[in-house]
Amino acid sequence: MIKYRKEAQEVYRLLLDYMEIHKKIFKSSFKELGAALGLSTPIPYSLHRDRLDAIRADLRRIIKKVSHDSDIEATTLVEYTEALAEAVSAIHGIVSRLADVTAGAGGFSNKKEYREAVKAYNKCVKKYTNLGYKLNEFFPNISGKM
Repeated sequence: MIKYRKEAQEVYRLLLDYMEIHKKIFKSSFKELGAALGLSTPIPYSLHRDRLDAIRADLRRIIKKVSHDSDIEATTLVEYTEALAEAVSAIHGIVSRLADVTAGAGGFSNKKEYREAVKAYNKCVKKYTNLGYKLNEFFPNISGKM
């Protein structure tokens, strides 16, 4: 039996939830940015922001629960979960600013600022993705049941 399998499965579920939001935000970034600027149908950024808040809180709870253990499985799960939480925080920042734009309360001042935020976010995605390969060694077939 794999220690922390339940927690790893929960992280996987949270990853899927976050990825759904990622797809909705970036499926067509120009269309989404147009919506934020009032040029097309608005995207419910505030709903996405609230869901990202909940995902981030759940990830932090898992980190707190597992971080007391120093074995390789636990430390790998914590490293991955911290990296995923960092990516969730980065996309949360983007979504929050897009929500502000749609509410007429500021947000991104120009496309360059938006692109820089997306570039920083993509670095976070790359980090958790790379750590995911290592995590898969300890928690194979995490989406299924053992």
